Amino acid sequence: MKLQSIDRALGTKAFIALCTLMALGVRLYGLDREFWLNEYTTAGVVKDGFAPIFESAWINDNTPAYFLVVRCSIELFGYNEPAMRLASIVSGVLLVPAVYIVARKMSVTRPLAMAGCLLTAIDPSCIEFLWEVWPSALVQLVTAIQVYALEVYAEAILREGGFSLVTVQAVDVGQYRHRLTELFTRQFSTKDNAVIEIDRLEPRVLSVRVSFPTNPAE
Repeated sequence: MKLQSIDRALGTKAFIALCTLMALGVRLYGLDREFWLNEYTTAGVVKDGFAPIFESAWINDNTPAYFLVVRCSIELFGYNEPAMRLASIVSGVLLVPAVYIVARKMSVTRPLAMAGCLLTAIDPSCIEFLWEVWPSALVQLVTAIQVYALEVYAEAILREGGFSLVTVQAVDVGQYRHRLTELFTRQFSTKDNAVIEIDRLEPRVLSVRVSFPTNPAE
């Protein structure tokens, strides 16, 4: 039984590694292609160094975070199209194992989590949007990390017992409003009888307050 468990774990890791390599290969295929309108916006924002980014990043309702990452890539590899796509490609590739890890953390079955991992690697719409010189890929990766962190935090509170209150501020790194709070609300309100309140403190900052009853079974 123990050997079977080890074999299954090794098989899962091999599958995730294969999906990740597949995602890398597919995304590298599109490394050098023509820009579209929003990508030209990014190229303009990052063209003249770090300082101007803080003033011009708000074009199209974006924050400086993504553009600073792209500028770091340009500093290393030069002002060219592959360098500007690198941040999106790396984020898109890392999203593949991240999907599996988050899914398992949220009690999704192993086969379904593996299916999600594969779809993230090869889904055409995912590939199309996650190699753009635009914040989409980074936003999705950051979302996955935030969801995982919230899961870990809430589980720690449940282990301690008693009444607890969590306040989390989720800050967008791009213009797209991700589904962080929706995922978190659905997960804990159904599983742990949690009471969750969501407020928007600022246009880009959400406060998520999670309270757990003293005895979730009551």
